[in-house]
Amino acid sequence: MRKIFVIILITIISNQAFSQLYDGYKGWYRFFVEFKNDSAHIEIFSNSPPDFVYKVCDEMIIANTASRDTCLKGKQIKILNRRHAYFLLFKPDNRKTEFKIKLKLCLNDNRKCFRYDAYSSKKRIDIMRMQDSLSGPEIFINLDVNNTIRRISNDCIADCNYLETVDKVSDSLTNILLKINNPIVKYYYNASDSIEQIDTAEVFRLLANANYIFPYAKFFLNKIALNRPACLIQYVDKDPVNKKSLLLAIRDHNNYREIIKNVKKTPMTSAGKKEIQKQKSKRVMTDIAVKTVYASIILCEVALLTGVIIWIF
Repeated sequence: MRKIFVIILITIISNQAFSQLYDGYKGWYRFFVEFKNDSAHIEIFSNSPPDFVYKVCDEMIIANTASRDTCLKGKQIKILNRRHAYFLLFKPDNRKTEFKIKLKLCLNDNRKCFRYDAYSSKKRIDIMRMQDSLSGPEIFINLDVNNTIRRISNDCIADCNYLETVDKVSDSLTNILLKINNPIVKYYYNASDSIEQIDTAEVFRLLANANYIFPYAKFFLNKIALNRPACLIQYVDKDPVNKKSLLLAIRDHNNYREIIKNVKKTPMTSAGKKEIQKQKSKRVMTDIAVKTVYASIILCEVALLTGVIIWIF
């Protein structure tokens, strides 16, 4: 009996010895790595202004025996062990190069707070997207989503009740949104669902009357481009009154690459098709110009700060 107890005790102690939590920082990112024997649990969170938290990664990676330097390897993550120090290599989707972060032993395990913040942030974003998608020129919805969910403090509510409370508040806000009747928006979404059945004249009418500031119109435009690109080209060829705003909506659309790619596939050759295709190069030039302005502002701030330091000392 004593032998069995000693074996169980040794097993528990050995497992605890090989379970250690490390963390690290890089810009807006916070990294947590919990080593467990020959594997590691990775959790990566990203802070986004003003107070949103995203869970970028939640992955369990295992030991890598193929490389001497890389002791653990996952899809986007590698962990190196060099001179008794751990380094994490992580490549986000929006970067060409990977981060290299030195991990340190975590003295304050606040992963639960990050998980709660990420969960409530996701709920807030989903509800705000929903209210945007249901808003239109006649009815603009503006619920106080942020402050309503922010009032649920994870310091004041027990662990078992926090997520449940966030869900209840989110569900009540969702029900309020679903009760709002916006006929124009509803008509466009119904037309998007039956995009293959409606005739060309109705497509032209909807494209002419859409207000491309709102998501419902952008959603309809995307549906037309993906399912009936020839109709979109024919409409632009007609030189409509809202041609400028339509082309701008294509240029600024989140799926502009996919829209223009579908238009390009059509066998048609017309001025309207060329104008739609031009929006890709205009979008690229706009993005480059914006990045150049940001870089110039940063360089000016650095130069100004350097000048002030030189003047002071």
